[in-house]
Amino acid sequence: MKGIISQILDFFWLEWVDTIERVLHGLANNNYKITKDSQTYYLKSIYRRWLKDIESEIHYTEQVSKFWVDTIEFLRWKNWKKIYQYKNTFYIITSSIPGIYSSPNIHIYSRIGSQVAKIHSTPTKGLAPRMTRTTKDTTLSLLSELKKKLPEAYKNFEWYEKNIKHILEKIDSHPKTIIHGDLNHHNIIVTKWWNPYFLDFEETNIWSPIIDIAFFIINFCIINGELNKNLYKSFLQGYNNPNISQYNSLLGEVILLVSYVNSLWIALECWVKRPNSKMFRYSQRFRSVEIQNTINYFKQKELWKHTIL
Repeated sequence: MKGIISQILDFFWLEWVDTIERVLHGLANNNYKITKDSQTYYLKSIYRRWLKDIESEIHYTEQVSKFWVDTIEFLRWKNWKKIYQYKNTFYIITSSIPGIYSSPNIHIYSRIGSQVAKIHSTPTKGLAPRMTRTTKDTTLSLLSELKKKLPEAYKNFEWYEKNIKHILEKIDSHPKTIIHGDLNHHNIIVTKWWNPYFLDFEETNIWSPIIDIAFFIINFCIINGELNKNLYKSFLQGYNNPNISQYNSLLGEVILLVSYVNSLWIALECWVKRPNSKMFRYSQRFRSVEIQNTINYFKQKELWKHTIL
């Protein structure tokens, strides 16, 4: 594998690097963080995905970066392509990341909100909708697949089955914008100047902005099993979208929807698509617990019945 990585780096004009560190989280067990001349690069490998999906991800990333969103751009290699293929695996590599690599904290939640607002205001012209985890057809197909292949686990999704269609109908009535689709601590990095940068647009799509807001609350505003409204307010100070009141009335339901979709996806990946992958099950164990805690909290408090703020 070392020889392959060296060959890939050579194509991206990174023949001499200081360190290569494997990144282990979720499915990213063959991705790398590369240091060269005190700059950080991110090498991403994609398995069993069509080339057009990777090209679409790059297209979305470049579109939002044109409208002043701080994103991680992709390097080109010697014939000006951005994708390297080795057998059935594709590789893309980011340009250098300025400053340090760290997760966001409360002090920059407002700046993150401002950047997310820019993503949501980016023109969608020339971009095609994609089949991603939270789109209508995907969420329904995930539920159908779970019912067929894991009937015992399906019993835990009664609330989801009962409410999903009317929630999706309400979401479908919202204005459609570009969304990031997977706002979490791995996909937002912070420079030493406290500027947030966005990466991994794999789940980016044209869909309701409420999906991004729900992801942000799930991953950044629930502390020790409780919703911290002050953190969410800090995000809203930067987001400043006139439609936020419309989103607020449905936000509790969408947070549950997103949590259930993620739980569905993990269950199917662990027990249907990757039944022999102990590493993947281990990597998702704590995430599964966090998701279930979020579901329990919102159901016990009945937060889907009224606005979050």
